[in-house]
Amino acid sequence: MNDEEQRLWTALEGTRRALVRLAVLIALNTGLRLGEILKLKRIDVDFVGQEIQARETKTDENRVVPMNDVLCAELQHHCAELTLNDPLFHGRGKTGLLTTIKRAFTAALADANITDFRFHDLRHVAATRMAAAGADPFTIARI
Repeated sequence: MNDEEQRLWTALEGTRRALVRLAVLIALNTGLRLGEILKLKRIDVDFVGQEIQARETKTDENRVVPMNDVLCAELQHHCAELTLNDPLFHGRGKTGLLTTIKRAFTAALADANITDFRFHDLRHVAATRMAAAGADPFTIARI
């Protein structure tokens, strides 16, 4: 873990930014887009198969992405009190879903003294890490 990443995790500590921290963890470990992450429901998380079903994707095609042990453990803890139809990210709007975390994520970046970085960049970091771990380019593209 590099210095910037460590500073970001420190900035995301505490209950006030718990959902942002979870979204960042999902992005770094799966490469999912923010919109896909915020639409996740408990039913989309398969702990036995260690997979997440991404629905309503940018390409309108559902896809399954694997979870590593770290993400699986974190999601098990987060989902412990949720029913199957509950969203992972509750919001106050009509849909009951959180629709953005931009302000909180930007504040965390500022607290971590990280500049010129967007949430979408986490997707690129995830792909780079998958490649470094030996995943072939076609698998990375499917994910």
